Amino acid sequence: PWMYPNNWKYTVDPDGGKKELRTKGGKPIGIVIHHTATYSLNSTVKYFTKNVVDCHFVMGHDGKIVQMVPCNRTAAHAGESEWNGKKWLNNYYVGIEVVNIGWLKKKGDKFYDGYKRLWKGKVRERKAEGHQYWEPFTDAQEKALFELCVWLVKEYDIPVENIAAHFEVSP
Repeated sequence: PWMYPNNWKYTVDPDGGKKELRTKGGKPIGIVIHHTATYSLNSTVKYFTKNVVDCHFVMGHDGKIVQMVPCNRTAAHAGESEWNGKKWLNNYYVGIEVVNIGWLKKKGDKFYDGYKRLWKGKVRERKAEGHQYWEPFTDAQEKALFELCVWLVKEYDIPVENIAAHFEVSP
């Protein structure tokens, strides 16, 4: 359950993966995709190794993937959550964190991140979580995220309808 073909590294999250998933054989039945609200892969991995939150995978802007928790173990990524009849998805779902600052606030013709810093990158307009402007995923992230999800779906026979964004499962 550890191997993935491209852009892969493994870093142990010391507080993650303490329990097996509550599924037959410890196989995940779904995927929750998150954005990190951070700027870099390294800072996100460091944060997860030092705090009680964790996830199975973290993906950088360049599409590099760091696995932090085995897919058959729990990770604290979804909190109080529900999707397709299951509650507390940490017990059933794999979490993928995509390095992305997330929502942006528009003031005049400028955008600011959640830390109130001036945003100089690209902006995507879409409604989600009540916000209208977001940092878009990079092309490399979209490609790697698609490949990782396809691999997880095939490896664990995960139904496509069990792939969701964090804001959908834990509003």
